[in-house]
Amino acid sequence: LMRIRWIDQYKGFLGLLVVIGHTMSWSHAVKAYDVLNLVNFIICSFHMPAFFVVSGWVSSTNYNFSKVVKKTVNLVVPLCIFWSINVCFSYMSSYYTFWGAVIKATENYWFIFVMITVIIVYPCLRKINSGGVCLGLLLLATLLTGFVQSKISMFFGYMLCYAVGDIVGKHALEQWGKIQKRKIFFALCAIVICIIIGYYTIFEYSLLVNPYYKIFIGILLSFLTLLIFMDIKVSPLFASAGNVTLEMYLMQFIMFSLFSNLTTGNYKLL
Repeated sequence: LMRIRWIDQYKGFLGLLVVIGHTMSWSHAVKAYDVLNLVNFIICSFHMPAFFVVSGWVSSTNYNFSKVVKKTVNLVVPLCIFWSINVCFSYMSSYYTFWGAVIKATENYWFIFVMITVIIVYPCLRKINSGGVCLGLLLLATLLTGFVQSKISMFFGYMLCYAVGDIVGKHALEQWGKIQKRKIFFALCAIVICIIIGYYTIFEYSLLVNPYYKIFIGILLSFLTLLIFMDIKVSPLFASAGNVTLEMYLMQFIMFSLFSNLTTGNYKLL
């Protein structure tokens, strides 16, 4: 099957946002400049939900065991390689115990574990339930578990993003060319910007971990940015990066692990 170029460009763009966001956070630059803090807040509001939305959007409608196994293996192999390297870097620095390094590396790659779970569990839900019922169940699970701010709510929330991309995105984006794009696009942009700036002003980062906020804004911004990339041609560099987004993410955490270990105690370098 031929790759969809604008999807790769979009994934490359999201990958760049993740690198920029993590770099700003890890370098403590967001603490020094308010504008960078706001930019990082906006990036963190949607970059990971967007990946799950676009993954659902390009997912196959023919869910079978062999495809689930193939996708799982494609994620597990690079995860094991980079996770092991990350553990070694952290442990050799003497900053972490062995099990501390294992836990830290696992926390770094949480999104891969969530994606693997989504790939395995979501096809089962789609086999059992229709699209609307599936979305309703995932939304209910996200809301209920979100009351206790648990990690489980994050899992259900990202699976909801994946389901929205699969069930809603496939149909909504096909109709996009038949409606007045500009008016709707700018109206949605205005709504999203007002919500983000309002919430940031009132709650700052405390709200970013709230699944009610992050999933809602994440889905809206995902479709807004998807629509932009459908209509414009971006740098081929983004398309190249979109082919290796997973490897780019995994390598970034290894580089951060090495960088943080070398600069421990030397805050001038941070």
